[in-house]
Amino acid sequence: MSKQAGQQLLAQAIRVGEALPVSVYTDNGMLLLGRGHYVLTEAQRTRLLAHSKGAPAMQGTETASAARAQESDAPRTLNPFEELLHLSRRLNALLAHPLATTGFEIKVRALASDIGTLARRTPDAMIASLLLAPIVRYAATHSVHVALLAALIGERLALQAGEREALLCAALTMNIAVPGLMDTLHGQREPLTPPQREEIDTHPLLGSAILREAGVTDTHWHTLVQQHHERHDGRGYPLALGAGALDALVPLLQLCDVVAAKLTPRSYRCAQLPQLALRQMFSANADQDSARFVALMVKELGVYPPGSFVRLASGEIGVVLARRDKATEPFVAALRKENGPPYGDPLLRETRQTAYAVSCAVAPQAAGVRTAYLSTLWRIAPGA
Repeated sequence: MSKQAGQQLLAQAIRVGEALPVSVYTDNGMLLLGRGHYVLTEAQRTRLLAHSKGAPAMQGTETASAARAQESDAPRTLNPFEELLHLSRRLNALLAHPLATTGFEIKVRALASDIGTLARRTPDAMIASLLLAPIVRYAATHSVHVALLAALIGERLALQAGEREALLCAALTMNIAVPGLMDTLHGQREPLTPPQREEIDTHPLLGSAILREAGVTDTHWHTLVQQHHERHDGRGYPLALGAGALDALVPLLQLCDVVAAKLTPRSYRCAQLPQLALRQMFSANADQDSARFVALMVKELGVYPPGSFVRLASGEIGVVLARRDKATEPFVAALRKENGPPYGDPLLRETRQTAYAVSCAVAPQAAGVRTAYLSTLWRIAPGA
């Protein structure tokens, strides 16, 4: 069915003063308004039609006979949270047995390619997944998060294909020597023990050695893994290299590493609010190259990244669905009144209106809903 035909079906289904017979989604898979909610004004109906993908993407077609007749034509959509978990499981298997895995390098490059494609085609959904999807094994999940952030910034930098691939592959494998230790430290409140400190200090060089034994010969990939804890001031490890000896992409890899860690909860602390994490990074990175990458990260994630939670002027708690040109006016779905139970379905709010303007960011605990409840707000097309 053509998009024009789909729009005609949708126009017939959406009536002012009546409950929606279907859920309406945008082209990039973002929920506009859920089935069962009322369209109150002609202006609201016009906005839904203007931003919607059309009947092929509508959900809940059991109440819309015209759309139901086209069900076989509707593209299947995927849960981005599940996609991120799948990526993490794939990487976990590779990190667990790198020397025993046939085609290790090819599989890492394929994983990097999939992450890059998702970051390019559905950035809002993937940023939301980074903030909201549950963590199964920290080492693998963290590395996928780092690669995802690197892919997003790499798009802004318009990196050459080889540079981008080396950056993402390094992000996925920089901790290949210590995945077990990373999982342990994720829940460890106490300082590093001497043996743990030694493992940490040596893991960049040992990781490069493991990659070489696994058949990886890409010099840039190795360099990024070896240098991902070096610093411009020469106080990094394992070789205490100075600024002149560092690869140009090392500061970006380090930034993605630290930001991903700050945005992820641990057993003994909550995740940092994105605004706070980025503000800290901006203050801590004085050298020109690092500051440039921090500025790009701020632009990419926005003031309120998708998947973060906000308080609205209406007294509601909402989740950010997508970024807009104006960073302070993102697409937001209201989840509940601040002191009330969750709504049956999230309600799209127009944050450009004073009544629904974003007041401030709030911690995830304020949402009062489960992650599974939120996962339906984003959808990605198969093969994205």
